[in-house]
Amino acid sequence: MWARISECFFGVWLILSPWVFGSPSYLHELIVGMLILFFSLLSYGKKLSKMHLFNLFIGVWLFFLGIFEKKDLSYGMQQNYFVVALLLLLFGIIPSWASDHPTLWVEFYEKPPKD
Repeated sequence: MWARISECFFGVWLILSPWVFGSPSYLHELIVGMLILFFSLLSYGKKLSKMHLFNLFIGVWLFFLGIFEKKDLSYGMQQNYFVVALLLLLFGIIPSWASDHPTLWVEFYEKPPKD
């Protein structure tokens, strides 16, 4: 679940980034950051463990927003969109169970073989 924790940090960073870079608009970053947090935290449930995949769509959105929205963004915010987008795309493909032990390994140590 370390990837979901990292995605939560990316969401918080995106919420705080307008104040760091001095951007006059903060509503878009607030909404997108809250969506990243929402999808990352929802993926902690067993039935909703794949909800973090919606962050891939947000990553693609931020990437293309950084490319095509040049008139209203400073260079810092453009680069911020690119970095957060690429990190979301990289961390989004990591499964939630990536840090768990292999099931055969756990079964072996729970029931050791009889001699």
